[in-house]
Amino acid sequence: MELYIHIPFCKRKCKYCSFVSFPADENQKEKYIDAVIREAEKRSAEFAEPIKTVYIGGGTPSLLSPAQLRRMIHHLRKLYSFSQVQEFTVEANPGTLTGRFLEAAAESGINRISVGMQAYQGSLLNFLGRIHTFDDVKNSLKTARDCGFGNINLDLIFGIPFQTVKDWKQTLEAAVSLEPEHSSAYGLIPEEGTPLCNDLNHHLFDLPDQEEE
Repeated sequence: MELYIHIPFCKRKCKYCSFVSFPADENQKEKYIDAVIREAEKRSAEFAEPIKTVYIGGGTPSLLSPAQLRRMIHHLRKLYSFSQVQEFTVEANPGTLTGRFLEAAAESGINRISVGMQAYQGSLLNFLGRIHTFDDVKNSLKTARDCGFGNINLDLIFGIPFQTVKDWKQTLEAAVSLEPEHSSAYGLIPEEGTPLCNDLNHHLFDLPDQEEE
């Protein structure tokens, strides 16, 4: 069995994002964790087989406090069999990932970190509404390595408006230079109702500033 937990919190929603996500204060986060635990309790009787993979996605799961992450996983472990879990992933966005969060993740049994790099160029990151830089990505991976994580994924996006072949090559080269164990490349699809799709439909955008050589 595979288990997915959605954490719908973000500092700022990316322009292309069609998932449920929003800013939240600590009280809202606590209430949401309570709701996840209640839902898990209600459904626990439906599943007798051991879990093989666990994925905590978002949103931005790395916006949870270390205590909130520990509490949620502690209750999930009491309700479901984690004895055969092989891969336990949590998504994290650069600029939100801390050593304290990673320590809590490792202590809770998480063995894989998926970091949303998306692009190398600051101009394209800004165009997408991302809150980080490539330096933040480098720092996040170093912190994860320092906390003992040996299985790291980098998420990348291609097909961004105004992204050139040279941009994509630079992004791939930058990602490879960080030596992740895995990378995922996604073609950007402007979903109806997202700010990016609306801007493209009505030509309400500025060309991203070109990166310096």
